[in-house]
Order: sequence, then structure tokens, then C-alpha cells
Amino acid sequence: MSFQVQGGPGGQLANYGGIGENIAGSVPVTPGQSIILTAGGAGQDSGSFGQSPSGHGGLGIDGSGGGGGASTLTIAGNKIVIAGAGGGGAISINQAGAPSISYYGQGDAGAQGLSAYVGTNISSTSGAQGGFPGTSTGPGNGGQPSGQVTFGSQHAGSNGFNGDGGSGQHVLGPVSDFSAGGSGGGGGGYYGGGSGAVLYYNYGSASNYLAGGGGGGSSYTDSSVTVTSQGVGQPASFGYVAVVFS
Repeated sequence: MSFQVQGGPGGQLANYGGIGENIAGSVPVTPGQSIILTAGGAGQDSGSFGQSPSGHGGLGIDGSGGGGGASTLTIAGNKIVIAGAGGGGAISINQAGAPSISYYGQGDAGAQGLSAYVGTNISSTSGAQGGFPGTSTGPGNGGQPSGQVTFGSQHAGSNGFNGDGGSGQHVLGPVSDFSAGGSGGGGGGYYGGGSGAVLYYNYGSASNYLAGGGGGGSSYTDSSVTVTSQGVGQPASFGYVAVVFS
């Protein structure tokens, strides 16, 4: 039997949300075996996470995306393929007069989430790391804030828990804007990714709200599987699983 399995995407793809892992290959099956296909849900731009019994995404906060859910192929009660999901993207706030924000990374399956950094007037750097990805041995840690924080509001991201992604964090500042500034949720997987960090930085009369994206979930294939291709998939609206008997 040949198959193709792709994990669900994270929310806020337009803001560096991550894409799920795509795994294609074949596996021997025998008549009478039960075969269960479970497609992971997509993280939403609103912050809702992608559902999956094999690893759901983390919640996105204040405009950031939720993490996607893992997709699985199960034969005779054994999960033989788990395709990790993408982490949620994040929306930082850059007020007029504040230094520009630089962005790095994207929370695809197995990758660190979006990180946001700003240079300060004292040549140091303030930033919010993206969440770290799940690995073959454990869930990813939440991203860390760094640098100067005048207002004093910062939070590390949440760690992934088993196959589930960590949930995002809210940052408090003088501007009440819950449509942006929170961090993205981690993607689900064999092990889930951590969520991004958040940091409020004050620059004179202007402010930056820095938000990191969620890390992607990790993937797994059983030793009985012959893998023909594996890597980050093409953008999709949700995770999917397809099989062909021959």
C-alpha cells in the first residue's frame, strides 16, 4: 500500500505560520487489517488550534495563529506514520517612531517558529524568539524574550507537551490592542513544538510589541515503512492522508 501523509498548517500563514510535513512511501498490509487515516486540522488565524488525537496544536493569542494538528496513518492499532504540523504565525505591533522590526524563520514542521527582533538606541537588541520545534526525543521549548524591556512586560513561550503544541502568551503594555501582539501556538506532532515569546519594548513615546511564532511539530515513521520522499509540504488548507492499494 502506498500513502501520502501531510500535517496540518499553522494559522496566520501570511505572517510566517508554518506548513506541515509531507511524507510519502509504502508499507506492506494484509487482508483484514484495520487501517485508520487521521487528517490533522488547520490552525486558525483567529488563534484556534488544529485538532488531532495524535497531537493537537497550541492556542494562538491576540491575533496570532494557532498551531496545526498532526496527521497519522494507523495500521492494526499501531501509528506507523505521524506527520508533524506547522506552528502558528505571529503579528507584532510597530508604532510610528519606533525602530523597525526584523523577522526570521517560519514554524514549518520540525523548524523553529518566527522570531521578531528590533535594534535599540544603545546598539543592543530586544527580541522575541519563536518557539522551538519538537524533536525525535521530546517536545520543543517555548521561545525566550531578550534585551531591554522598559515597561517590564515579557513572557517566555510555553513548552510543548507530549504530542501537543504549547499555547501562546499575551503581553501587557500601555496600548490595549488584543488583535495583535500575542504569540503563536506550537504545532502538534510526534512531539509538539513550543509557542513563541512576547515582549513589550518602549522607545521614547513609541512602542514595539514583539511576538514570536510557534515551533513546528516533529514527525515519525515506523521501521516497516519505505519512505520515498519526506519534507515540508506545499501550502494546504488542512492536513490530509491518502492511500492507494495495489
